[in-house]
Amino acid sequence: MKPHSQVLYGGIGLVIGIVTGASGLFLAFLRIPVLINVLRTGPRYAVGTNNAISVLTAIFGFLGHAVNMNFDVSVLAVMGTSGMIGSFIGAKQTGRVSPVTMRLVIAILLAASMPIIVMRIFSEYPN
Repeated sequence: MKPHSQVLYGGIGLVIGIVTGASGLFLAFLRIPVLINVLRTGPRYAVGTNNAISVLTAIFGFLGHAVNMNFDVSVLAVMGTSGMIGSFIGAKQTGRVSPVTMRLVIAILLAASMPIIVMRIFSEYPN
């Protein structure tokens, strides 16, 4: 990777990281297209890299909330366990799916989630 590319990619990562931290969201819908289209990462590696970044973000977010006990232990246990199982199964399946199919599935999931995210933004914060 060329030095000027490192600065550009680092800047993109910094902006996404700041928005992620400020919003409390993982923002995979921003990160995955950047990894695939800007950094030219293959879909399998983009998903794996995104998951690794999400884990680190989750750890630090959890630590920030754990200081004040701002979480529900039962929700953490149920969703954490099911999320780990789903991630394990999904990781095992990625090698069996073509990159074109993965791009299509990612695009469909992101396109389907966008209207829901936008509607929730305006319904929860009507000001």
